[in-house]
Amino acid sequence: MAIRVRTEEQRVADDKFLREFGGRLRRIREIRGIAQGEFSRMLGCSQTFMSLVESGKSQLSLCLFREACRILKIDANYLLGRKRMKK
Repeated sequence: MAIRVRTEEQRVADDKFLREFGGRLRRIREIRGIAQGEFSRMLGCSQTFMSLVESGKSQLSLCLFREACRILKIDANYLLGRKRMKK
């Protein structure tokens, strides 16, 4: 099995995606009036981890991503940056 090596361009794009994802997650959480600590408890993770996710320094597992969408009542495509949030 071949090992895929990421280029610098791919790393930069991934970092940008994670920062934007974290920003969208934080914005919708705040719009919903949910504190970061409360949200992290609802997801079953630490507030420190959620802070890292929201700052783009870490990423959610697929299961936590799905649960975050359910809790926030948001389309996964919004968090992924594929569509705008409905007002």
